[in-house]
Amino acid sequence: MDYKKIDMQIMHVTNNIIKNKYDRHNNVPNFEEIMTRRDYLIYRIAAIQYNHHLLNTNANHFSQLYEKIEPGDTKRFHLIYTSVNQTSFCFDDLIFNLASMLDYLGNYIGILIYGAKCQTIKWDGLVNKVNNDKNKNELHQAVIIENCDWFNKIIEYRGHVIHRKALKCEVEGFDLNERFAVREIPKLKLIVNPGLKKYFSIFRKEINRDIDYCSNKIVDRTLDGISKLLEVMQKYEFNQKYHWHNNEK
Repeated sequence: MDYKKIDMQIMHVTNNIIKNKYDRHNNVPNFEEIMTRRDYLIYRIAAIQYNHHLLNTNANHFSQLYEKIEPGDTKRFHLIYTSVNQTSFCFDDLIFNLASMLDYLGNYIGILIYGAKCQTIKWDGLVNKVNNDKNKNELHQAVIIENCDWFNKIIEYRGHVIHRKALKCEVEGFDLNERFAVREIPKLKLIVNPGLKKYFSIFRKEINRDIDYCSNKIVDRTLDGISKLLEVMQKYEFNQKYHWHNNEK
């Protein structure tokens, strides 16, 4: 994933939409609020980058630490349970930040496209707004598709972890529920919980459950969805202006 690229795209699209809508940068209605919502979105993406780095760094650190402990040493078993908990904390934080980013995205789209009254609409509010609009345009369709295909799955997964039960990471080849006659493993490889398949269709046929690999796929898919929406937003505003000028002729 290219975090800098998505940041640049957000700034580029913001500037282009403002130019398309107002033909100027001076005295743009709600300019400060638009910039604030833009910056909040970029801030949340930076938080995701940090969480993602921390998750992968921790997973690799525990794997390396495990190899340094002598086979048969009980410290290995203690490390396994510690690594599962701490890696699960980081993975949950990554999902929580992704879900929070969607609310920031909803606010950003809300104020930029619909005005100040929609600057706190959040993601669910934006989805409800476009679903209730009888005249569907390309932006409405893009929001509905991205929500159904992916974004809503992030939100559902977060809700499950917060309100129902933890879906903790696991260690390949190790039964965390086994308390007697525990089998030692040659290496510590952290993997995602199989429960992810219920929420994220991209993992249903996936054999590789490596924590680095799966977290990369989740972040990539989410940022790709945002990038597509940004492209549609820019096209939508251009078409609005184009059709408006055509209708005036």
